[in-house]
Amino acid sequence: MAKLVRGVAHIKVNGKNFSQSNDGNFDITYTGGVKREYQKSSDGTSTYSEIPDYSKVSGEITTTPGIDYDELVIATNVTITIQLANGSTFVLSNSGYTGDGKISTKEGTFSFEFSGDGTWL
Repeated sequence: MAKLVRGVAHIKVNGKNFSQSNDGNFDITYTGGVKREYQKSSDGTSTYSEIPDYSKVSGEITTTPGIDYDELVIATNVTITIQLANGSTFVLSNSGYTGDGKISTKEGTFSFEFSGDGTWL
């Protein structure tokens, strides 16, 4: 029996739904809160360092009437929820808008990026 693993995802910003663009793709960068850098020394031993890092959610939403772009691009301390077609849910909390606010009039899309504390539910 086949299982659904890809398809439409749903995004909410502070509980408000937004329509996914036609390409249907949201990118999730999940760091687990740290960024690791591995190094190999001349004697062959491996070491690494850790620094705090944040997760990101980016993609495109459809430019439907009534979207408050100002509200999105100045957003701080918001919660982003993405539910994938396979039922998995990713939550980005304590996040802020870190994108460039690009709108494509040809495609009718608004590009977004939020960064914050990510977790899978």
